[in-house]
Amino acid sequence: MRRLLGRGADERTYRMAAQMLSALGLDTVELLTNNPDNVCQLRAEGIEIASVRRSEPDLLSEPRRFF
Repeated sequence: MRRLLGRGADERTYRMAAQMLSALGLDTVELLTNNPDNVCQLRAEGIEIASVRRSEPDLLSEPRRFF
């Protein structure tokens, strides 16, 4: 999906993150994300995803921190 500025909705890549994990000797991770593309990209870079936990925003516990 392209936006008005001519950029995609999410153009981030996770190659460098996968390289850092590999350099640390981590080839399996538990991922905290709401974006299924994160899982696909990390898997494509050779990182095994043991499990995915959806992240939920905590907007009501401290609403003042957003103002």
